[in-house]
Amino acid sequence: LLYYIFFHRQLLLLMEIFSTLNSILMQPSQCMRKSESKLYELCELLCNQFDKTSDVSIGEEATINEMKPLLNAINDFTINVELRFLFVKVLKILLRKSVNRAALGKNGVSLIVRSMNTVTTERHNLISAEMCNLVLNAVYDGKNVQHLIDVEGIRSLFRLLETFHDTIQASALGAIQGVCFVPLGRKHIRTFPQNIETLCALLQSEHRTVRARALGSIHNLSVDIQSIITILEISVSIPAVVSLLRDDDPDICQTACGTLQNLSRDPHGRHIIANETDALAHLTDLLCSTSLSCQVAAIGTLLNLMLSSKSSEDERAALRSVLTDGLVLGAVHSFVFDQGLTY
Repeated sequence: LLYYIFFHRQLLLLMEIFSTLNSILMQPSQCMRKSESKLYELCELLCNQFDKTSDVSIGEEATINEMKPLLNAINDFTINVELRFLFVKVLKILLRKSVNRAALGKNGVSLIVRSMNTVTTERHNLISAEMCNLVLNAVYDGKNVQHLIDVEGIRSLFRLLETFHDTIQASALGAIQGVCFVPLGRKHIRTFPQNIETLCALLQSEHRTVRARALGSIHNLSVDIQSIITILEISVSIPAVVSLLRDDDPDICQTACGTLQNLSRDPHGRHIIANETDALAHLTDLLCSTSLSCQVAAIGTLLNLMLSSKSSEDERAALRSVLTDGLVLGAVHSFVFDQGLTY
């Protein structure tokens, strides 16, 4: 009961702070600028308090009108960058809640994209990255993916990948990866093969998060057979994915295995992977990996590559047995040699 009373009081406090923030934002620009210090204080309070509660809906039922003052404020370029960054951060936290994402609508998505399309300068790097995080939260609602397409927001995300700024690229790729999780988003992205070429180029990035999210985007795309066909038409796609089987990060290796497993559903994909790259050697090496998830992913990919749709059940069972034995031997190898045991 005490917890409920405390939580309810916290929620009322949040609503009161947000109401005060909105009332200032709805004032004329000249009056609003005189309240900058108060706006800083309110935003900091909201960011700190929101992180302490899982319920971040504005009220019983959020509406676009309740978020519109903030959405307008992130497009008011007379406001200094630091304060606009806080406005974006508050919006990002609000959009963790499904009711707020649903309330956003096409108008709200349009305002976000308009702000994201501002010219990126060194001072705007932080806010540009946070805008992409805002988009990522928004697209957890599938309807917002359609809105994003309608206002050319996906094109804006890919444009940010041209900045060569690691933080912005990583954040933009996070949003793109989210878009690729939705069938409508995958269909739109594969319509423009240059998008996939851009993602493949970023697989060679020196920045670990950029590599991981570019690969994650391709992995999400590759769940559709139509997308697989488009990916296979990009000559550098499979070699770029195969190269990540040697990555130092086990999570990236695992995702690379999963992506190749998806791509090998297509006969042409199986042929390229097995005969035109050194994927088989690297996948076999992963059977001796210290990461169990990598070992399992490698087995799944090898099964797809080494068996055709015409393989009999006996052939499949035999190959599974051989690969399982390889997995056991790999585990023994890792235990004895990687831990430096001597007898």
